[in-house]
Amino acid sequence: MSAFKQQIIAGKTAEEIRASWEPGLSKYKETRKSTCCTPEHKGGIFPVFGQT
Repeated sequence: MSAFKQQIIAGKTAEEIRASWEPGLSKYKETRKSTCCTPEHKGGIFPVFGQT
């Protein structure tokens, strides 16, 4: 059974469930910053054409 399903069965609120995602979400966002190729994420492994 997934952790999400367990949280629902346990009666957790939506806020509690969202809060439980924060550590993994923060880690994902940090990883994405270093690999994303959009201008707002400079320094990624896929440079945007025209950026220096």
